[in-house]
Amino acid sequence: LHRLIRRQRQMCIRDRDVYYGFLDYKKKGFGFGLYGLYQFSDYRNDDDDDIDMWWVGVYSDGKVGPVNYNFDFVYDGGSNDQTDVDYSGWLVRAVVTYPYEKFKFGLGGMYVSGDDVDDADDDDMEEFKGPVGSESTQILTDSVIVVGGWGSSAGGIGNAGFQKTPSYWSKNDWGGFWGVRLFAEYKALDWLTLMGQVAYWGDTTEDGDTFGDDADDDDDIGWEFDVGARINIYKNLVLRTAFGYLIAGDATDTAAAGSIDDPYAWVTTIMYTF
Repeated sequence: LHRLIRRQRQMCIRDRDVYYGFLDYKKKGFGFGLYGLYQFSDYRNDDDDDIDMWWVGVYSDGKVGPVNYNFDFVYDGGSNDQTDVDYSGWLVRAVVTYPYEKFKFGLGGMYVSGDDVDDADDDDMEEFKGPVGSESTQILTDSVIVVGGWGSSAGGIGNAGFQKTPSYWSKNDWGGFWGVRLFAEYKALDWLTLMGQVAYWGDTTEDGDTFGDDADDDDDIGWEFDVGARINIYKNLVLRTAFGYLIAGDATDTAAAGSIDDPYAWVTTIMYTF
């Protein structure tokens, strides 16, 4: 909350309103839904400037035979009057899991649209944007380049320094990448679950890179390897820890240093629910 309030003050936002609606259907292990969200933000220093953003999406989750699945698609649009920028982007995500005795095996994939850096029309931003203030989301539990929220239930804190120019959005959390991952869980004890994951991440920014800044249009962000554990201390008290290592690809190169060292991150959280 402190980080969110501080960021809002820096952006000189005076007011923010959010409206949300959804239609949800569930029956016999199958779920389907449609939703829409509108977010209005008003700049403090100019009554004529505001940011209007909206999102529409569809999702489904359920079970087909022995396999559980989860699917999401969302499209965003809107405009920023102060910068005279129009927004349009999209995200699609799918995960299937297969439980077997004390094991759980899974396959996941995600594609998040990136911007066209050399587009002649600089007034269009095609990188997907999430709602402002979305510091932890279900999507980020898939991991966002070196641990992210995977295994730790703390989206956005394990990005190992990958950031773009700070702006109205937390841009290290959204837009410009795709990935495929294989993961597994093993319930070793009643209070201990062990986890492992391997993922490949690619770049979706055109004529540039999402994280690198060497002016090349590279596609390879790299291979990520994660291990983690979930420990149930008490009924409502859980400790989660995860370590991730990224074999960095060309899309992470910088103009100043060239190829970067392979980044890694170790994230530990303890959470009490009531």
